[in-house]
Amino acid sequence: INSHKYDICPTQINHFFPNFIIGHATSSKAQLKINALGNNEVYSDVKKNWENMAIFHATFSLGYGKLIRIPKVEYPVINYKLSIKDLDKIKAGIKKFSDFLFSTNCQYIFPVVANSQIIKDKSLNFIDNIKNINELNLSTVHLLGGCPMGENRNITVTDSFGKVHGQNNLYINDGSLICAKLIKNPQGIIMPIALRNIKNFLKNIPK
Repeated sequence: INSHKYDICPTQINHFFPNFIIGHATSSKAQLKINALGNNEVYSDVKKNWENMAIFHATFSLGYGKLIRIPKVEYPVINYKLSIKDLDKIKAGIKKFSDFLFSTNCQYIFPVVANSQIIKDKSLNFIDNIKNINELNLSTVHLLGGCPMGENRNITVTDSFGKVHGQNNLYINDGSLICAKLIKNPQGIIMPIALRNIKNFLKNIPK
């Protein structure tokens, strides 16, 4: 299932959307070794059998955050919180996810949580033992937002086609225009929006 030229399987399980999705992640030997750090047994197994291993993810859109500006401080303070309900949703996702993996006849799973151990028991009792959000090794990818597009200048940075309000020759044409909880990989949305904005730009070039 893996090789030096292997990339990412684009197929995802969207049955549980919008609560979460299940997908495959980049599974190079280096990435597998990084995720195995802290467990010598798994790390040794990765070195020998990495071509028979893969990394999967359960992706959620959870929590809420704030950016706090402090006078005379260059960078804002970032505060982000997840609730007990968010933890329950993550645990439900891990359960569905693990059930799926075992249904494919995988030999064991190695969840990236605090004090991770090799899991062969299909009863998945380890999930019930997760009591705190800090026990999970969470990460974020495909960051979006920051420069929302629209015609209301009070709440947007650009117009509907990526032109920055009040500027003649400044355009934004990437994922920062999208301020929504996509959960899914955003490339399929970013590219058509970018193409649409480019066509609009070309159409309005003075002749």
